Amino acid sequence: MVPARADADTLTGTVTSDTGGPIARALVGSPAIVLADEPTGNLDSATGEEIARLLEALHRDGRTVVLVTHNEALAARAQRTVRLRDGRVEA
Repeated sequence: MVPARADADTLTGTVTSDTGGPIARALVGSPAIVLADEPTGNLDSATGEEIARLLEALHRDGRTVVLVTHNEALAARAQRTVRLRDGRVEA
């Protein structure tokens, strides 16, 4: 449940593929919305799979996950996708 007077820092966490540190920091406050910008971009396939499973688990637990990726296989795992092409939303 989102608190009535929540600020942006408590509502969102940002996940990147730099290292585990940014991922852990993004999830510390149990944000309602997780922003994942290319979370598997610089990772080996095994670690990328772990991150994908983590994001799926967060979604199952009721969090909103906004994922930005160029990885078609990762995008295919999403419940909903919105595609951008030439600056336009294709949905």
